[in-house]
Amino acid sequence: MGEKNLIFFVILLIILSFIFLFSSHFYSWIIEKDTNFMDITLKILSRNILYITGLISGLLFPVSLLRKFRFFISWGLLIFLALPIMMKISIKDTYRWIPLGGFTIQPSEIFKIGFLLQISNFLSGNLNKIKIIGFLTFVLISIILLYLTPHFSVIISLLFVTISLLFLKGINLKWLSISSFSVFMILISLIFIKRDYVLERIKSFKEKKIHYQVKQAKIAISRGGFWGVGIGKGKIKYKFLPDLSKDFIFSLIAEETGFIGVFILLFIYLNIIKSLIDGGISINDEFYKTFVLGVALFTFFNVFVHIGVNLGIIPVTGVPLPLISYGGSSGITFSFLFGTSYKIMKEKEKFKDEEVKILWPRYSL
Repeated sequence: MGEKNLIFFVILLIILSFIFLFSSHFYSWIIEKDTNFMDITLKILSRNILYITGLISGLLFPVSLLRKFRFFISWGLLIFLALPIMMKISIKDTYRWIPLGGFTIQPSEIFKIGFLLQISNFLSGNLNKIKIIGFLTFVLISIILLYLTPHFSVIISLLFVTISLLFLKGINLKWLSISSFSVFMILISLIFIKRDYVLERIKSFKEKKIHYQVKQAKIAISRGGFWGVGIGKGKIKYKFLPDLSKDFIFSLIAEETGFIGVFILLFIYLNIIKSLIDGGISINDEFYKTFVLGVALFTFFNVFVHIGVNLGIIPVTGVPLPLISYGGSSGITFSFLFGTSYKIMKEKEKFKDEEVKILWPRYSL
């Protein structure tokens, strides 16, 4: 039953995404007149089609290939993550995107799939030195590339998922402490090695200096009250915060639908996360169990951080709201992961007797 709930709530999110993304683009349509009604509709609809495509792809993808070809998928996505840096594709002074026709692809979002495959393999089966070295090498290279990109919010999400899965797996307290300390030292190193703007954000947050976007977001949230001002009637998108469709979409939802709308949105996300956790726990195979639980953790992280930034309780960072924010790479990645997780939960009985055939079994990287 949990699997059916997952698909239902994911589709519901995609529908809500179209509604609120359309509302958030009123500014460019009505005020700036830089585009027309059909341009906006088609642009947003194309994102929703991508999300649905990702979901269907996940539902149709042979999940046995995730384990069989995990080495090639994960390391291939790691190379893909490095492409903007190697090709020196700089957009907005960062190496986060690769232009592709009228779209841009963000490798750091898609890379989450590869990371999940690596940690799922690491936490399943017996550990050996080669396996540990392979995983640590993968993580280290990942962090270095994400640092150079830079995309600190993804680094933090990877570390959060790693520590959480180690805890859920019941790893020895000694190793959990060492891992937590290592994560702490990595974060401290990243902050103090020439990334001044990270220190600026933390300093501003510590000194209660309210970021302009956060200030406007909090005003919009308070304006929403209990019932909201009505869908399409929010004011935050008009001059106050016109480009809010990515990192501050929650504030628009809160303004236009109020406490009731926020409650419904959180109810949807909680049900998605609960379905993933319940389904993940019921899977006997450790590889697939870890994969599904990892998807739940990534979802929780994005929802918690996005809303936290909008409420001003977390320093400003670019974390999209899953399947709601205007972000094609993030949306298609989450929709694919949700579809794949559904299929894994649906076929969990097959994994009991599944013969594990992997390439290069000696090294099992």
